[in-house]
Amino acid sequence: MKKVAIAFLLLISYQLPLVAQDITLKPSKLESLLCKQWKIAFAQMGDMKIEQIPEAIDFDLRFETDGTYEVIGLNEDENTGTWFYDEKEKTVKLNASGDVTFKIKSISKEDLVINLNLGEDAPPGMSNLKLHFQPAKGL
Repeated sequence: MKKVAIAFLLLISYQLPLVAQDITLKPSKLESLLCKQWKIAFAQMGDMKIEQIPEAIDFDLRFETDGTYEVIGLNEDENTGTWFYDEKEKTVKLNASGDVTFKIKSISKEDLVINLNLGEDAPPGMSNLKLHFQPAKGL
């Protein structure tokens, strides 16, 4: 998961746009699904599933109804941003420092998927990485 956390930080730092599939929820339904704390479950590169690695950095995402989100568990200065639903493009966009950094690929009651398509700037083997989150229990 350390590589996953590094890729996520690189994404926030470099503010690279990513591709996402359409989200066809009404804004109120989307907000009720999204606005909670999500715990990283696993990462996926192609067909390979990457589980938790011992001593790896673990992190959560917490989305608020005021349009903000926070990366929890990383000791970095840039751990907050904003999110908004672009109804025209039918996607949720997450911003850090005012620029779009990534988009949510899909969301359901039990799964949030973010596609980290870093392209040529990606560390070796991490050009197409999907982060899968599940709702954090007990929060």
